[in-house]
Amino acid sequence: MGVWRDKVEVADVNGAVAATLYLGDAYAVMPALIAAGALQRAETACVTDPPYEFNTSGGGAFRKERPNMDAIEAAGLNRGFDISILDEPSLDGPGGAIADPQAWAASAVVFCHDNQGPAVWAALRARYRRAVACFWHKTNPQPLANKHYKADLELYFHAWDAGAHPVGALTEKTRVWRGSVGKSAFSHPTVKPLGLMAKIMTNVSARMIVDPFMGSGTTGVAAVRAGKRFVGVETDAEHFETAKKRLADGVLWQAPRTDVKAPGADEPATTGEQEALF
Repeated sequence: MGVWRDKVEVADVNGAVAATLYLGDAYAVMPALIAAGALQRAETACVTDPPYEFNTSGGGAFRKERPNMDAIEAAGLNRGFDISILDEPSLDGPGGAIADPQAWAASAVVFCHDNQGPAVWAALRARYRRAVACFWHKTNPQPLANKHYKADLELYFHAWDAGAHPVGALTEKTRVWRGSVGKSAFSHPTVKPLGLMAKIMTNVSARMIVDPFMGSGTTGVAAVRAGKRFVGVETDAEHFETAKKRLADGVLWQAPRTDVKAPGADEPATTGEQEALF
């Protein structure tokens, strides 16, 4: 199909499709998937780590030690995203404006920078019945503050409609996940810890997870290891290839996993992931 440049299906050990990956622009691919009826709202959650909006300049004496900032800027991952990526495209009103936005997923988990927090929160509250703020508490953040606070928390929101509320044991329903920051084995500059995404999967009830900004595929790996179906979209060909390999490796886990920490090369204590974004 002309909307995407490549499409790959990853089968599980029984031959069933566990993940479908699309190489293309999410703002074109998602409307096409929705129009084709590929997503069933009641069974779908959007779990995504979209481009943040923040200033990559500065850093003082530590700038040379933060090469990820240069990579983030070069990839345009500091320019933010359009929240309408969550919306059913058929609801455009006069002039293309969405008068009453309807999300295509029954729940959503969205990471964002502090600068985006108020706008993303307001957008999710306009689309969903309930929402909460959650955090990744970085146990070893960058040792600087730059006339700010130390960047030891990273924000994400979990929003849902009736019937798609958070699940899991009481001990798993925490709003803060604690894990270290380290160096990733993948070329993407803003990879999240696999342990963090696995924790999120324990709280999301949907059987299908969709990530419009897939990156190197961490969300997909966590989803298939939790026994869920995954659909991912990525515009960068290199990251798409990385995600393909990681998803193929991820489906080798024959039994669904619900534990927060999974052993292996992605253990956050050793590879960690995202550098502080201040």
